[in-house]
Amino acid sequence: MHKNIQIVLITAFVSCFSCRPKYDPKPVFSTLNDFENVRGWISAVVNNSNTLTDVTAHSGKYSSRIDKNNQYSYSFRQQLKNLGAEPKSWVRVSMWCKYTGTIDKSHLACFITNDKEVTQLWRAIHLAPELSGKKNQWVYIEKSLDFSGHRDNDFNFNLFVSSGGGDEEVFIDDLKLEFFK
Repeated sequence: MHKNIQIVLITAFVSCFSCRPKYDPKPVFSTLNDFENVRGWISAVVNNSNTLTDVTAHSGKYSSRIDKNNQYSYSFRQQLKNLGAEPKSWVRVSMWCKYTGTIDKSHLACFITNDKEVTQLWRAIHLAPELSGKKNQWVYIEKSLDFSGHRDNDFNFNLFVSSGGGDEEVFIDDLKLEFFK
């Protein structure tokens, strides 16, 4: 009887640990924008820094505000070959968001363009499901995008947050991009 209990416990122990992932993937490239310094990031409209604000921030002093007057946040745009030598297949995007009015059309846009600026892949991730019912609160959002079929090194990875043409006011801060094999 005692030996049977030992076998059951050993089997349960081995089963529990065999269900865990064998490793935690490490990004081949990552970048963070806390909006304290926007060097390397692109304003949606040339010479327009109206989305940078000190009205509220998750960390530090600044965040990027998207509203009816400024529909696009600061954007990230880089050729895949400039994001490290390793080939990349997917990206994890994480950020802190806060909205002050209604939330309906705002979305995170991720897209891949080729060397002729033709869109190869477009994904819009609506923020409403993540933010609904959490007005005036900073909410952590994390999403992944697989672009393994569109990973030519000359292609560009692009990302921004948009109000979608709505009257919404959304703040983003601590935007992190992690690229994986």
